[in-house]
Amino acid sequence: MMTEDLKPVELKARLAEASATIDVARRALNDGKVVSLDGLEAHVDITCKGIIALPKAESEVLQPPMLALIDGLEQLSGALGQDHRETQDALNTLNDRQRAQSAYAKNSRG
Repeated sequence: MMTEDLKPVELKARLAEASATIDVARRALNDGKVVSLDGLEAHVDITCKGIIALPKAESEVLQPPMLALIDGLEQLSGALGQDHRETQDALNTLNDRQRAQSAYAKNSRG
């Protein structure tokens, strides 16, 4: 697909598709599910190149959905960061528990 062939209406639809994908990913993450963003980067890359190829007057119409996409990405990034911190905390707690059990086992044998 040649990005310069994409019309503003098609680019707007692509931005909406990307935003919907991000919303689904954020909801899945909130539900504790694994999130896959396969293909999103390529989709957004093609869309952005298509927007850049437009005359300025045509591309300005796409600013609101582009800003919405950026906002959605920032929210997803925050949610992913929080999920990562929670996972790291759980692993640290598990490691602490394992060290305590190991120390107790050594003391009970000694």
